[in-house]
Amino acid sequence: MHCSQRIMMILLFLCSFLSACTSIVTTENNLGLLWRQASGEYRAVCLQTYKQALEAVRQYDPASASKPPAIVADLDETVLDNGRFHAYSRISGRPFSQERWDEWVRESVDPTRAYRVGAVPGAVDFINAVLGMEKGITMVYVSNRNDYQLEDSQKALRLIGVRNVEQAVFLLKSPGMKTKQSRYREVASRYEIIAMLGDSLGDFMGEIDPATGESEEVTGDNPERYQARWGNQWFMIPNPVYGSWTQPFAGENAAKDFFLTQCAEKCLNH
Repeated sequence: MHCSQRIMMILLFLCSFLSACTSIVTTENNLGLLWRQASGEYRAVCLQTYKQALEAVRQYDPASASKPPAIVADLDETVLDNGRFHAYSRISGRPFSQERWDEWVRESVDPTRAYRVGAVPGAVDFINAVLGMEKGITMVYVSNRNDYQLEDSQKALRLIGVRNVEQAVFLLKSPGMKTKQSRYREVASRYEIIAMLGDSLGDFMGEIDPATGESEEVTGDNPERYQARWGNQWFMIPNPVYGSWTQPFAGENAAKDFFLTQCAEKCLNH
C-alpha cells in the first residue's frame, strides 16, 4: 500500500471515529492519559525514579545536618494516582471543575467504591522504606489540594498503604496562594530538605535570593540551571496528562482534537 493510501485510510478512520464521539468533550490529553494508565514504560520510569530517590536518601548522613531532615513530595500524580478521575471526566464529557474534583477527593477514599484513588508505581514502597530508616526523616507533603481536604488526603495515603501518615506534615493550599514557593521556604526554614519529588516543575524550589528571601520558581525556561539537582536531590515523575506544558493546547484547538482521540474508556477499565 502506498504511503498516500495509508494516510487516507488513517484520516478516514479518525474522521469516522471522531464523528461517533461528538458527545465527548475534548478537554484532556487522551493519549497521555492512556500512556500513563496502561503502558509498561510509565510504570518503569516511575519505579526507576523512586529507586534513584531511595538510593540518594540512603546516602544521606544525619550526623552532618544542622536541622532535622525532610523529604518534600507533591501528592497528586506523584504519590496518588487520579487516573480514573481523568478517565471518567473524559467519558462522561464533564470538564474539570472544583466541585467535581472535591467530590472525587472525598469519594475516592471509600474502600467500597469500584473507582478509587490509586498509587503511583514505586511511591508507597519508597515512602515506607524511608520511614523504616533510622534517620529521623519527616515526610512533608506540599500539595495544591485545598486545606479543607486534609483529612481525605490522609485517608488516601492510608488507603494505598502508606504507613505513619499521622506523623507526616501536610502543607496544603490556603485561599490566595498561587504557587508553592512560600510553603517550600517554610519547610526549608525548619528542615534540611534532602529530596524533593513532583510531577511538575512547580513542585521544586529554586534558589533563594539572599537579598529578598524569595525563592526562584522553576519553570520551563530554567530547568537546565538546576541540572546538578535532577537525579540527586530532585526527582521528577512523568505526567503527560496535564501541567504547564499543556498551555499551548488550551482552549479550542482543532489539531489537538483531531490527533488526541478518545482513549479514556480503556484507561477507566484498565
